[in-house]
Parts: sequence; C-alpha cells; structure tokens
Amino acid sequence: MSESILAFREGNKEFYIQIGTADKPIVYQVIGMIDYDAPDAFQKERTTKIIDPKVNNVVRPARFDKRLDMYDTGLHETSLALQMLYPDPSEMKLALQKLTKLVLNPLGKIRGIKNLEPDNLKFWDEYRQVIQLDGIYNTSNPEDLAILYQLILHGKLCPAGFESEIHFKSSAQYSVENKEQVVDAGQRRKLNISKATSRFINLLDTDEKGLEYILEFMGVSGVVGADDALLNSIFMDWLSKDDNQNPEEFLELYDTYYNSESGKKQMVMFKTLKDLKASKIVTQQTSGFYFNGELIGTTLKAASKLVLENQDLLEKVLEKAIKK
Repeated sequence: MSESILAFREGNKEFYIQIGTADKPIVYQVIGMIDYDAPDAFQKERTTKIIDPKVNNVVRPARFDKRLDMYDTGLHETSLALQMLYPDPSEMKLALQKLTKLVLNPLGKIRGIKNLEPDNLKFWDEYRQVIQLDGIYNTSNPEDLAILYQLILHGKLCPAGFESEIHFKSSAQYSVENKEQVVDAGQRRKLNISKATSRFINLLDTDEKGLEYILEFMGVSGVVGADDALLNSIFMDWLSKDDNQNPEEFLELYDTYYNSESGKKQMVMFKTLKDLKASKIVTQQTSGFYFNGELIGTTLKAASKLVLENQDLLEKVLEKAIKK
C-alpha cells in the first residue's frame, strides 16, 4: 500500500493524497470545479463557465501569515493550517515527522532545505504555480507532491467530492482527482447510488426500524415518523447531494449494522441518547453531552460508544429510556 498524507479534514470528512513511487506513480489531474447552484448543463461539465483550456490560475502554493510575518508552508511547526489540521499536539508532532520525511526533505534536495524555511520571504514570494484544466501532479515527484499538498491544505485546489466545503468554495477555482478515477468517477457514483437505493427499498419493506437507526446515525433529518413516500423523498434528496461520500457512507453503515453486533448496538444507543436529549434527560453544553450531570462525550456518537463500554452507565441510561 502506498504512503499518504492528510491534506484536509473537517469533522469526519478527510482527504489524503496518495504518494506514488518511481515504479508505481500516482497522478492527480485538474478538472473543472462543479457548482451545484449552476444549471444542469453546466453541472455536467463540472463548472459554471464554458470550459476554456487556456484559462489558468497563478497562485502561491504557500500562504503568507501576517501574524508571524512568514509563510505558512504546512511543513513547519509554525503553520497555522497544520495546527488546525492537527489540534492535538502529539498528533501534530507525528504528522510533522511524516511530512518532513515524505515532503520537506525530498523537496529540500531539489530546492535547498534552507530555502524552504517559512521566513524566507523572497523564495516563497517567487514560488508560484499555474493551475489549469487537465494539469497533472505526479506525487512520485517531490515538487509536484509538495505543491499539490499546499494547494489543497490552503483551499486553493479542491479535491473532487469536497466542492461544498467552505474551505474550498471561497478560494478554489478548480478541483483535482486521482487520474485513474477521473474517467470512472461518474460510473462509480451511479453504481453506489443504485446499490444504496436497492438496500433502502429493501429496508423500507423489511426493517423500517433498522433503516431509521442507520439514517439517524448518519445525520439524515426528518426520518422519524415519516411515511414511506416522504422517507423515500428525504433519502433520495440526501443521496443525490453533491457529497460523493453519501452513497458510500450509507452502504458502509448498512454493512456495519447487519454484520457487526457492536456497530448495531452503537447505532441503537445513538438513537436512544438522541431521544433522551429531546426529553432533556441528556443535555448538551459547550463541552459536550451530559447525563445525570456527568460528561459522557463531546458528540452523541462518542457518547453512545462510552455508554456501551460502561455497564453501570448503560443500566442507568436504559432505565431512563424505559421510563421516558
């Protein structure tokens, strides 16, 4: 399996750049950035504009940090973007070690390691990249890898499937995708939508409660008490949204619910805690969710896992759920 580096994270959504080798290169290709508010004909071309191969976007891969009067390279401990990507100091320390090994040192052999210091304003002022349609980044090439990483980290180039993220909507003009996936991405998405729809219809007929647990766990709202027609409308609308991960996530949780006893228990507990929250038995504060004055998790998903691992807490929660 190839090495990879994290370039974007927001909640449970992450994007990793896969790093190729001389023997097995991995290439990313620039494609049009889709706007789902645009007319259908433009969406099909993944853009709101008529595609012109000559249009390009000249940018600095690193971002200037006015606070520190230096560049945010995403490769040094002074990087604010890196600190936001890894809020846990121990996690960031490990990430820096990995980035130094896979990105900084290889790039330093080409550009000179001292030139890459974030306070070398002359170097980073002049270090620019032309982003254009069909441009490619071969991640087995240290310079291509570094530039691709910085562009995504700073929101200047958007991974396909993440176009709705604020991080990219305000500054990215193009998307980028693994070249091997560019051609078959549409077919793969259609197949996953078809599979997800088939499983949804089957659950609607055979296990509506199980379907409710899965959809609630995924954060699909409005499913409780909805009749079949409304539930179908809610699900199909959610499934076809711009996030390419929706069909895949549903299929993954479907398999978890029916093939993993622990996974199924967590989804059921998540729904139980959500109902208790609606009854104000579980309360939400700035630091997380509380039961009987005790913090049980920063999120309901984390809380559901903790409750299942604590027998005494589990019994108290179930007792409240039965009485409710």
